[in-house]
Amino acid sequence: PKVKGYPEPILDYGQARDRRAKRIDDLRHHIIHATDIKPLLTRMPKDVTPFGADLFASDVNWAQQDTDSLFPAALDLDDLDKQQSKVLRTWFVTHGNWLENPKRQTVARQKNRQKRKAKQTDGQLSLLG
Repeated sequence: PKVKGYPEPILDYGQARDRRAKRIDDLRHHIIHATDIKPLLTRMPKDVTPFGADLFASDVNWAQQDTDSLFPAALDLDDLDKQQSKVLRTWFVTHGNWLENPKRQTVARQKNRQKRKAKQTDGQLSLLG
């Protein structure tokens, strides 16, 4: 029966994983193919006081100081030209070719194989065979 406010149970994990991967690719596509990414980048916040600091006893004096001393010097995003913004994009977006890369598939298979190998040294019976 459907319950109001709860998502439907995941019955096909492969399909759910594919849907999630497609959604992430769609989000990346907008950034990868943007002609100007400066509007998509957020600036450093002026106030870095942690959320909820007023609700609990906490020492947040460090957040009251000038935030420039807490972080490395920020790029002036408004002064970047198109080429510099394209170069900056490579820091945040990876290309989707890695998913089809045969080396990635080999690494994934090796890791899956390692996970399946059960250590039987502790005398615990395995239901997997």
